[in-house]
Amino acid sequence: MSISKNLPGFVIRLIVLTGVLAGLSYFLTHLALFNLPLADVVTTYIYLLVLTLVSFAIVLIAGSKKYERAGFAFLGLALIKLMVTFAFLWPIISTDDEAVKPYLLHFFTLYFIYLGFEAWQVVKVIQTTDPNKGVTQYKDLDKGK
Repeated sequence: MSISKNLPGFVIRLIVLTGVLAGLSYFLTHLALFNLPLADVVTTYIYLLVLTLVSFAIVLIAGSKKYERAGFAFLGLALIKLMVTFAFLWPIISTDDEAVKPYLLHFFTLYFIYLGFEAWQVVKVIQTTDPNKGVTQYKDLDKGK
């Protein structure tokens, strides 16, 4: 589970996903299905892009140290990301304004799309990685005797 081998491809796919989703948001905004301020939309995409990239890099680091920990690292980071996201959104969630509902719907739709994309990429990396590479193999210490 090499970071230098897996991270560049992931970054390219993540940027393409972000571009497609941003284009779709732009298109839906102009159809007036929802009207969100551009600054909020850009902040959402930057936040989710950085969060997903950092999370995937940590999973790769954990998997390169010990292969069996990659899946657990992903699950733990998914929980941490959800807590960080609620802290990020708390000022918006705590208001009683009805105008925040479309933003929260937009945000969590994107959040789960990014989470699903990251899960798919992590599973793909785990399935294509040889479990014996990157894991310390203990040689027969009695061989020299």
